[in-house]
Amino acid sequence: MSWTLQLVGKPYSLTGQGPDSFNCWALVRRALLIGHGIEVPEMALDTEPGWRAVQLRTRMARDWSIVARPKAADILAMVGSKRDLHVGLFLDSFRVLHTSADAGEARVQRFEDFPFLGFGKFEIWRRA
Repeated sequence: MSWTLQLVGKPYSLTGQGPDSFNCWALVRRALLIGHGIEVPEMALDTEPGWRAVQLRTRMARDWSIVARPKAADILAMVGSKRDLHVGLFLDSFRVLHTSADAGEARVQRFEDFPFLGFGKFEIWRRA
């Protein structure tokens, strides 16, 4: 997955849409496009807290569905005590590309690490 080298280490920015900095959704969008040729809609992150997960479900429900087991190109949507929605992209069944203010940059982490980062609810979205 040499395309991930274009993204890992890029700085996090709440308003970042790439190519020099990214918020979590913009990183997922860019990774899906360059790694898999899949386009997904833009999503504003400045919506009222608590509504980001609803907005994601609304925009994704037509072409994506929730699945139980992850694979490459699946989107991981997470909710936790620190934020109401965070997203990442599965690179395979256990590694996730993501960025956040806490991480400071785009990085790859194991799916099993996310509960330790304060996330308690997870949805795995796959393109239908």
